[in-house]
Amino acid sequence: MDYYKKCNKLFEIYEKEMLEYYNISFLGGAMKRSILLILLSVCILCACNGNKEIYEPLKLSYKEDTYISRGMIAACYDDKIYYFSDGNGQNGIYVMNQDGSDNQLVLECQDIQGLQILNNKIYISEQEEEEYRRKRTFGLYKYDLDEKLREDVIHPLIRKKTANGFPGIGGFFIDESENVFLNVNSYNDKREWVIKLMFYQKNDIQPFGEKAVLIANLEEKNTKKLFSLYQLENNYFASSSGKKDPKDYGQNSLDYKCIMDTYGYNSKSECSWWNGDEFANKWNHVVRIWGIYENKVILTVDHVLFAYDLADSVICDTLVFSKTGKIIYVNLKGDNFYAILEEDTPSVYNKKKDKSHQILYKVTHDFSDYDVVKDYGTDGKMIYIDEEHLLDYDGESICLYNMENGRVGEKTGSYLLEFPLKSLGYQIDVAGEWLFIKHYDYKKKSSKLVKKINFYHDLKNN
Repeated sequence: MDYYKKCNKLFEIYEKEMLEYYNISFLGGAMKRSILLILLSVCILCACNGNKEIYEPLKLSYKEDTYISRGMIAACYDDKIYYFSDGNGQNGIYVMNQDGSDNQLVLECQDIQGLQILNNKIYISEQEEEEYRRKRTFGLYKYDLDEKLREDVIHPLIRKKTANGFPGIGGFFIDESENVFLNVNSYNDKREWVIKLMFYQKNDIQPFGEKAVLIANLEEKNTKKLFSLYQLENNYFASSSGKKDPKDYGQNSLDYKCIMDTYGYNSKSECSWWNGDEFANKWNHVVRIWGIYENKVILTVDHVLFAYDLADSVICDTLVFSKTGKIIYVNLKGDNFYAILEEDTPSVYNKKKDKSHQILYKVTHDFSDYDVVKDYGTDGKMIYIDEEHLLDYDGESICLYNMENGRVGEKTGSYLLEFPLKSLGYQIDVAGEWLFIKHYDYKKKSSKLVKKINFYHDLKNN
């Protein structure tokens, strides 16, 4: 009887939504009884699996420099560190000195998935109060540190341009001219999931594809897929939007003039940006741009590393890794390039435990040679690397190593965590000499900063 009551209640909610969104009503008693039987079966299955743990992949904000002014939950600006926290019971953006002193709340906000500080303004991708199709959505907001004024950056026309409502943004970037680049997530008229990259400046709102200049089409000989390279002022973008047959991706992106799986790079700030792996991992071919080195655009297509010469308009270097993996990060700074190849990359669309396998490689600038720096197996993750240090997670602890000529040297410290990071909605970011770990509780629908660690001082003395 309890299950019947639950089914009847679920049906009333379902019937109300169908009437509200699709103008469909259920008048026949036979239809209602049939649906109730189906819902009854679902309730029984849910009861049997109610204790099953839900896994969410660990998200890391890979950075080429820990002192850049953007990140997932933390960033550096004007010799200070801005970060998301729930200090004193209040969620928001806090600021502190580089040594961790003088913590202050500067902006109250809900959970965030992106942060950038530019021209004394804080930009955040903040969780909206209202959900879209029972999923969290994120908007874009700006806070002027001088005027103490908060504004909604999402122009109303962008919501109107998004089919079937506004389900939020997947990523954003603000360039030096305060031009706004947005990945707007939406469904098209055929109820297929698409990602639209929108560009706009002040009140001039246009799809990115109508504003940017196509400077190259890169075709993979074996698969005959076409990949595109765009430029807009100091911004470069690599995308899979120029493919010959959009049906290969299960999307009709050309009809919507959108750019899917779009990764960008700003040559002036030397900063790369992306829409978020939770969206990119859904498609088979992911194109990512990591930067410009000696007038060559360095980009990846799944497991292949390319160098595109801007002067000669040709692909000058290519390096192919294992076909079963994807290159998820490339660091171009230093005497070598560093690349992470990940196999079995998790997605928020599959509620399975993260069993991804990471391998960190060292690559010469001309792609002529590469070598394994560290194989993390299925337990560990790389967090940050430069020519002097390697910061990673070994499945239990945060570890710091010295780097010596592109090889892992002595471990200089570690910090044992009391919780596993590769499940249950954890996020890691680095800013300055600090590591931040945020956790989102999917049951309570709340976020909190669970760890703030100085990875030179705390790890060495732990």
